Amino acid sequence: MTESKQLIIFRDKKSLLEEANRECAKVGIEFQKSIKYYFIARYFVAIFESRNHEIPIQVWNEYRNALDHFFRSLTLQEKGDHTHLIKMEGHLLRACLDILKIFTHTTIETYESQRALYSKEVYDLIDNGKFYETIITQSNLISRNFEHAKLSDSRLGKSEIDDLEIIDNYLDAAFYADILMLNLISREMDCINAKQKLDNLYHSAHKKTTWEHLKIHGLSHIVFAGIGVGLTMLFNNYSDDLDNMWNHTFSTNQVKLESKEFSSATKTDKRIPDTNVSEGVTIYKSPDGARHLIDTTVDTTVK
Repeated sequence: MTESKQLIIFRDKKSLLEEANRECAKVGIEFQKSIKYYFIARYFVAIFESRNHEIPIQVWNEYRNALDHFFRSLTLQEKGDHTHLIKMEGHLLRACLDILKIFTHTTIETYESQRALYSKEVYDLIDNGKFYETIITQSNLISRNFEHAKLSDSRLGKSEIDDLEIIDNYLDAAFYADILMLNLISREMDCINAKQKLDNLYHSAHKKTTWEHLKIHGLSHIVFAGIGVGLTMLFNNYSDDLDNMWNHTFSTNQVKLESKEFSSATKTDKRIPDTNVSEGVTIYKSPDGARHLIDTTVDTTVK
């Protein structure tokens, strides 16, 4: 479905309003605004119901109220009194705005759901990435148009010019939303093909990565196994020499350590006399706490 086929009949806001004005020209001036509002509302209600299989109850409620005022204008008001016709216009205006809001909101939801079916990587494969840029740009434009229409909604009822401008803003949002949604749906087959292409690329890359992974692990096992074998052979060949070298080194270090300790003890072994002994016997304490009894009455001098 191309853009020229969007909304089935009217390709844009201009063609819709032109047809609405032609319908208005067929009736008296007191009914022209009501005819215009109803023409727009009826068109979007028909599209909404056919697409969503749902009846917009609030819109039909406005229809009912408008019809009630129309019949009252025929039977209750005096000639020249357009009170009920004005009220009928108000209900049809609200019906028109209600369906435009519902239609736009629902269309945007449909678009978001459709777009979420595929990732950005899939859309980048369509039209060399230009397709994704297009739908993102259009999506931002829809949001801005819809926000602008909602902000202008506060002027509703102030004047006929304001009312028509508000309708115009909502028509922009509705048609832009429809263009985007139908454009996305029309490229469904391209999206399917792009996803298949991406899946194939992932599958091919995964197979290659797995094979490289196996090669690396296999090579690492071979290298480490070779190192282990080499070290084992080296140890077996030189184990006796290593034992002798170790024993020699240990024995040498032990002798040096004992000699050092003996020398240190000799230098610091100053005997301290202990006076608490009987005459002729002296007790000396060495620094290590050992007690030595020496008979001082014996002449130990070498003659």
